[in-house]
Amino acid sequence: VLVRRFKEDFPKVEIELSESAIDDELEARLERGEVDLSFVMPPLREGPFEMVELMRDPWVLLVPQDSPLATRGDQLTLREVAALPLIAPRLCASLGQIHAHFRARGLEPNYTYHLDENNIVHGMVAAGAGVALIPELAVDPNDERVTVIQLGPKVPPRVIALAWHR
Repeated sequence: VLVRRFKEDFPKVEIELSESAIDDELEARLERGEVDLSFVMPPLREGPFEMVELMRDPWVLLVPQDSPLATRGDQLTLREVAALPLIAPRLCASLGQIHAHFRARGLEPNYTYHLDENNIVHGMVAAGAGVALIPELAVDPNDERVTVIQLGPKVPPRVIALAWHR
């Protein structure tokens, strides 16, 4: 919707979309002037960048719909979350911040799988292969096979920003 509206308002501006799951690559392309804007996850490396925070995307647990965990909701402790068989993203830049958050509290997350395709993550959770620790934007709200557990302040949210070359 955003791109469509932008094109309607500014028909002479050419839009070319490019994607990468690796923030370092996007920052390098910004620095070289190959792209004008990029969605990034702070902190940015040193460079000629400006950025503005767009939103905070909370981390959630995705559990099978019939799991006993589904009824516990936000009562789970961070220690309990770390001990679960976790499915987490492989390429999400903010996962390192989540690792650091657990480790700063003396916890080592029990990762069973690292997967990036949201449909596969939902399917694996529904099949009972683990529970997913994922950003809320990755949740399919129409998948009735799974239940979302909000983690609230137990885990810092993923910050999504827009960056450009100064």
